[in-house]
Amino acid sequence: MQECCVMNEHMINLTQLQPHGQTYTEIRDGVLCLSSAKENPFNVCKGIRKYYVEAPDRYRLPLRIDISVKVDSPALFIMLGDGSLDFGNRRGRVDDICGPHSGKNVFFNSRISINEFSDITLIYDLKEMQIIVNGEERYYSSNEKYMRTKAFAAMNKEGFPLKISCDNRVDVQIRQVCVTEYDDTAGIVHLADIAEE
Repeated sequence: MQECCVMNEHMINLTQLQPHGQTYTEIRDGVLCLSSAKENPFNVCKGIRKYYVEAPDRYRLPLRIDISVKVDSPALFIMLGDGSLDFGNRRGRVDDICGPHSGKNVFFNSRISINEFSDITLIYDLKEMQIIVNGEERYYSSNEKYMRTKAFAAMNKEGFPLKISCDNRVDVQIRQVCVTEYDDTAGIVHLADIAEE
């Protein structure tokens, strides 16, 4: 297991998630309830979402994002930089944080429970990426575009915005959002390897 040194942990106050576009938010019993108006289908298929909530800061890799969330139907979108991950369907698409993939699309098992809280962990390390849902590794890659693009260093220095969105008429409840930035590595561990030990 790699040693990782925590640089900065951001436990985001849910009242600081700023709505954009026709996004509706309300805090109920300490949980952020989120819904949005209908998106333009052309924008959505191009990976552009105009209705979302945005975290107050920008974040630098390597980092780990932990979100506890509940939806009443698909789909939920977690966006970092220019990338987007969609949750709730069997095949969620992975769009790169430095820009859309060229060539064929990349998919992962993005299914989450309906009407139950799910714990989603996204790890963006400098040379690896991992998606974990409720303790199960759903995606791993050491070949993402951001890991090779020349633009990454400048983009990472500026930091990446974090946004959360949903499809029209989906009710989302967000219980917690935490972003942890690391000095050297987030220390990706393959959960199947731990189970075998």
